[in-house]
Order: sequence, then structure tokens, then C-alpha cells
Amino acid sequence: MNAGPGMVQGPLDTVGGGATRPRARPPRRRTARRWLGRNAPALFGGGVLLLAIGCAIFAPWLAPYGFNDNRGSDGVLFATQQAPSSAHWLGTTVGGTDVLSRVIFGA
Repeated sequence: MNAGPGMVQGPLDTVGGGATRPRARPPRRRTARRWLGRNAPALFGGGVLLLAIGCAIFAPWLAPYGFNDNRGSDGVLFATQQAPSSAHWLGTTVGGTDVLSRVIFGA
């Protein structure tokens, strides 16, 4: 007896007078999707991973300055070891580069 379209044959079931027939079970991808839907930490971790990958791919467009830029668009050098401000949200490094830009590129 066939298990039906899209079904996988699994272990045997006993029927009535001791006859056996294959027991149908759903394909693995359906059970994996169901498990992932019920597992909140896995969904959260997957979301964080996708965010980091997206940030790394789109870093040149997301970062306010280049990875090694130590000058603004006006040509003035950034102050070294500057505290966080509206111009540099995470401050600057000893070399005068923007920390936020480096974090985005480092994702």
C-alpha cells in the first residue's frame, strides 16, 4: 500500500489481525520547519545572523565614513580618541578613525 503523495514510508504498524503495513510520516523538511517555528531562540539567533550578514554586505552604504577614513568630507582631520558625539556616535580611535564605521565594516 502506498503512503500517498509527498509522504515517506517509515516503520511498520500492526493492523487488526497482526498484518503489517507501512506507517506514513511527513517529509523531514516539513518537520524541520515546524521545529524552527516553535523554537524562539533559534529564530532569534537566525535573525541576528541575517542582520550581521546584511550589515557586512551593505557596509559601504551604511557606514558614515570609510573603514580607514580619518578626514571628513571637508578635509579636516578627526580628533583622536574623541568621545561619542553627534558626528561620531561611538567616538574615534587613537588614529582618528570613526569607531562606528569600523564596527559596521567589521560585521
